[in-house]
Amino acid sequence: MARGSLVRGTSLISQLTDTLRDQIKTGRYAPGQMLPSETQLMNEHGVSRAVIRPAIAQLRLEGLISVAQGKGSFVRETPPVIIVNRTDADPWADLTSTGEAHKQREYADEATAAILGVEEHEELYLRTQSGAREGHTVQTRRIIPSLPLESIEPEPDPFGERAALIAALTKHYGPLETDELIRGYVPNPDDATALGIVPGAPALELTRLTFSRDRRPLMAEIERTAVEGTAYAFKLPPTRAN
Repeated sequence: MARGSLVRGTSLISQLTDTLRDQIKTGRYAPGQMLPSETQLMNEHGVSRAVIRPAIAQLRLEGLISVAQGKGSFVRETPPVIIVNRTDADPWADLTSTGEAHKQREYADEATAAILGVEEHEELYLRTQSGAREGHTVQTRRIIPSLPLESIEPEPDPFGERAALIAALTKHYGPLETDELIRGYVPNPDDATALGIVPGAPALELTRLTFSRDRRPLMAEIERTAVEGTAYAFKLPPTRAN
């Protein structure tokens, strides 16, 4: 059995990720040091490349390592922490807008329909805007299904200011509810270009969903930003008693 072989029967990827993370945090691999090659890791831990590569990708997503094409994986210095304030009000209040907003109509594809909980091919209003937070490029997108607006008189401008939209929705539907979803992902080439990162670099996606009291989906607000080399801390609003 290879030295450091992992325990079979549980997730080898999770085990290897935990092991390498611990080795980085305890100083076995110091900042700036290159991690062993895939072949060396395979021999040391008794696993295949199918285990090594997702573990390395996860450590990269966490900002613990960087990958230099053709050279290898290197331990990063302690990343700076960016505090993201999540409030009950505008989720993008701390962003500085850059460039002009792009406004368009389109129809929900399968993925967007699943996020919003609407029918596939339902008409949507999209407002895309670039912004910045502490020097990092952020792409934001507000998505509103057309049907919830059609019953409001006068119908609000779906591309207008957020405060006016929230006021119109609240007046018509009553108190609104929100859910927040956070995930790490690898952007497609177009998203990577918009975020100013190299293809394959990780990014963070935050989605706030706004519902009526009867859980009718009214709006999705999606934020995407690069995370490599940065640690994020989310400051959540206090929990209120019902």
